[in-house]
Amino acid sequence: NGEFHEIKVHVKRPGLNVRHRAGYLALADLSTDAPRRQRALIAAGNIPLLSTGLTLQAWVGPDTEESNSFLNEWQLEFTMDASEVSFSPNEKGEWTAMVDFLILVRDPEGRPLDSFTRTMRKVLSESSYQAIRKNGLQMSFKIPRASGPSRVRLVARDANTGLVGSIDIPVN
Repeated sequence: NGEFHEIKVHVKRPGLNVRHRAGYLALADLSTDAPRRQRALIAAGNIPLLSTGLTLQAWVGPDTEESNSFLNEWQLEFTMDASEVSFSPNEKGEWTAMVDFLILVRDPEGRPLDSFTRTMRKVLSESSYQAIRKNGLQMSFKIPRASGPSRVRLVARDANTGLVGSIDIPVN
């Protein structure tokens, strides 16, 4: 159903401490409908736990290509494990995939400062597809720079499988 479900564990024996996950995100029914995909993406971004269905590595820092953007924007660079993304061949023999992204910028207390979504549609030749599977799917976004310390959460959702991955990056 696409919602976070809290797990509660009770034991009868006194003096026992039980450690367990805080909960889980139930996968919603898959849909190619953009509003439903976006709602599922936002739900994944707002749960307290990170999602591990897609592996992400990310870095946030000043944009090194444009010196005048240093004061207003950061560069979010990341790599996804392309073997976890659902690529499928089309009628031309190219490999296609679609991944939705949510970027949330929060202050140190977790209050939202900014957010935006992007959709990536990739159409790759066989050689490009093999290179991405070997080296990872590398991407970058410009994001607004917060005035103080913040935390950036990147959420990725494969539109074909519903698999979700997320990562938090502290920014000073």
